[in-house]
Amino acid sequence: MRNGGNLIDNIILCPMIKRRILIEDYSETWALTFLQLKSIYAFHLNDLLLTFNTVGSTSVVGLAAKPIIDIDIIIDKRDNLSSVIKKLELLG
Repeated sequence: MRNGGNLIDNIILCPMIKRRILIEDYSETWALTFLQLKSIYAFHLNDLLLTFNTVGSTSVVGLAAKPIIDIDIIIDKRDNLSSVIKKLELLG
């Protein structure tokens, strides 16, 4: 998102939540960060998860977005949910 190259041009004031939201140009590091997190989650959640996906605006190649990686963790049994939450809490 280039509006004259000034960082302040890439900040949107969101009146509903009364804070500023930073929007950045697409970065290839977002996909790499997802792969790193995927590896960590796979190691720690191994038998508890079915799959996981990157979702949200950072998953769209070329799209300017908030620099936050959103990940959906898919489990096959609701009974595993509390164990998954506990392991994620340990990871921080």
